[in-house]
Amino acid sequence: MRKTILMMALFAMPFMFSSCDSDEDNPIAEFTGSVSMTVGGQSINLPAAVFTKQNGRVILTSSNLNHSIAMYVDANATGTYTLGAAESIGDLVTHAQDVLNLLSGTGNYFLYSPSNDVQNNAKIILVGSVTFTEFSANQVKGSFTGYAVDKNALSSDLAALAIELGTLILGGSSSFVEIEGTFTAVGK
Repeated sequence: MRKTILMMALFAMPFMFSSCDSDEDNPIAEFTGSVSMTVGGQSINLPAAVFTKQNGRVILTSSNLNHSIAMYVDANATGTYTLGAAESIGDLVTHAQDVLNLLSGTGNYFLYSPSNDVQNNAKIILVGSVTFTEFSANQVKGSFTGYAVDKNALSSDLAALAIELGTLILGGSSSFVEIEGTFTAVGK
């Protein structure tokens, strides 16, 4: 027991005399970032946001106890990138295959889920954009906006999906939930 306490004390000694004056020395700073957004008019703040870049694809995630987001974008610099399958709601029917690709996890997409329940309550942006105003290996900043629908309400059959998209379009923007916000995400 005495040896265990001595070993723990020796292990902790270097940390007791270190300083946290800069962010580089503060390991907590590596896990900061945030997302501030509105979903259908409801304000939501997510206190931490992280990202990684793999094969030219930015993967940004953020969550709190009640809400989660995940954004996947083919990006490598500041600029504006399309989120979803089409430039406008009216173009969705002609982009049904692109919507299917989003549902299978390819393309630039944004998922929002209340209550951390991605399987049952996720919303996916079908028409939108993301703008990166800062882009480095350690941090990305920017904003996003788009129109989302319930992911599980969309069919995985191309013909059925085209009909569903036509019905959504006829319903106009009231068939969609508007999602917009800003982010700062930290990565390695």
